Amino acid sequence: APRLRRGVGEDRLDDVRELPGGRARRLRLRPVRRAAAGEMPGPGGDGGGAAGAADGAVLFSVLPNDAAVRGVFLERGLARSLAPGSVHVSVSTISPQLARELGEVHRASGSHLVAAPVFARPDGLARKEAFFPVAGRRDVVDEIVRPIMAATGRQLRYFGEEPEKANVVKLCGNFLICSAIEAQAEAYDLASSWGVDRAEVYEMLTETIFDCIIYKGYGHRVAMHDHAPHPNAHFSLELGHKDMLLVKGAAKGGSSGEAGPGDAGAPAAPRLLTERRYDADTGEAQDESDVVKKELRMPILDVLDTKFQAAKSKGLQKLDWSAISLA
Repeated sequence: APRLRRGVGEDRLDDVRELPGGRARRLRLRPVRRAAAGEMPGPGGDGGGAAGAADGAVLFSVLPNDAAVRGVFLERGLARSLAPGSVHVSVSTISPQLARELGEVHRASGSHLVAAPVFARPDGLARKEAFFPVAGRRDVVDEIVRPIMAATGRQLRYFGEEPEKANVVKLCGNFLICSAIEAQAEAYDLASSWGVDRAEVYEMLTETIFDCIIYKGYGHRVAMHDHAPHPNAHFSLELGHKDMLLVKGAAKGGSSGEAGPGDAGAPAAPRLLTERRYDADTGEAQDESDVVKKELRMPILDVLDTKFQAAKSKGLQKLDWSAISLA
């Protein structure tokens, strides 16, 4: 089986060395700035550059955006330099379009891309509370990737052969988290406007009908106006906006939502949904052959984009993304 050889990502990812069984002691990490400069270690040493990146290895990458992934794996050629049979596990939140493009390059080179974007902050990873939507070749996922990632995650859910599907799931999740942040901000502001203690409203709701991690965690930040960048429990407003732009790009034909070479000529038309017609009186679905195509619309996303722009205009981009509630 391929060896767990090295990782490409940010310095803070040294935490993965705490994996049980000693596996992670063979995982070498390189910061983004060194990976982008081609300073990937060759097998058995610290030299060799991108061309010697892996010989039947498993490589994990955790990079902040499309530009970094494109620069390291496509422009610098790391994806093409991996030995046949190697596995690249991308834990990054990137556009579905880029994930599809990267997967095609890997297949052409005889290696495998498995997309496994992570739902967890560093503190959640340390507690083994991460969730991973996963997509890629099924036997590679089951036999190679799942045993490794099971040590740091609570659940891995498989979504198909095409890597980009896992990135779509990740964007759906982040969109729902951000929508929950904004909804709570508006709800607690409504309570405050009537002289009701927003903290008590938060406690009552999250102890009853909204008793879940997202409403509890981000609801506390919003209710208490606590948007400080706490160590290991922080997702910056800047990165949050990046993800919402990725959602917007995915909703408009699959473009990345970020400026870059991969966006040239990307279609701007909304994606289409095919749905069966429903009876207006009974709500029952009509005949399967009676379908209608309609454009995908995400009006809440437009509200969130406006809030992020307003927050950034106030210089709040380094705070937690819950700070959109201040805009």
